[in-house]
Amino acid sequence: MMMKKMESLESAAAQQGEEKPAFHGRRMVGIAFLSNILASTITLATFGNFVDPVSEAFGTTRSTISQGMAIAFVVIGLTGPFSGVLLDRGWARSMMVVGSLMAGTGLIFLSQAQELWQAGLLFCGVVGLGAALFGIMPAMALVSHWFVKQRGLAIGISAAGLTIAGGVAPAAAEFLIELYGWRTALMIFGVGTIAIGVPVFGGLVIGRPESIGQRPDGESISFEDGERPDAGAESAVLDMGEIARDSRLWIVSIGFASS
Repeated sequence: MMMKKMESLESAAAQQGEEKPAFHGRRMVGIAFLSNILASTITLATFGNFVDPVSEAFGTTRSTISQGMAIAFVVIGLTGPFSGVLLDRGWARSMMVVGSLMAGTGLIFLSQAQELWQAGLLFCGVVGLGAALFGIMPAMALVSHWFVKQRGLAIGISAAGLTIAGGVAPAAAEFLIELYGWRTALMIFGVGTIAIGVPVFGGLVIGRPESIGQRPDGESISFEDGERPDAGAESAVLDMGEIARDSRLWIVSIGFASS
């Protein structure tokens, strides 16, 4: 009996000495911040820089080229429900990796386009679709899965990537266009999207905290014998329908769209 008590005390001491695993939610906010920068950089933030050189290269008007952004927004909007299903099924990492590959590859091929229809198809159908798979909606869903009490702050920090891209990306695009031409500038953006997005999304994205035994906001997990460690965590996580109804998401989106 004495030996059993000693073993029990040693086991309890060992459990108390174990360090609590680091909460990964802050990392997910950083990833969402980065994904918003990338998505905005290769779509809205730098689009205006390419209008003049592209219209001259293809012998068309600025208004014709500008229609590409409107069409790309429609593609991104239509992709939302499908990306939401993938996110709900736990495919956040794969979806964001594929999205960055698509967008980056689309930009590389776009830099070699010889016809206007080719450029339009690549930008609207490939780059736009790729950006939708790792951009604002996946980013907001990711941080919403990891935070409940601090969700507004987490969404605000990640959305700041859109504003930063809007300020920095146009200057970078203009510099590259003047130095190398618009085709090489697109090539650089495409290679950069793949080089940054694939390893970051593929190596660091964790769609939901319960998948690694954590809970939103880094709260401790306490459970009775026989209860799953992640039981109850799912109730704190929003599905895509609830995220879409979150007014904070739409306030941020409307503010960005009107800027």
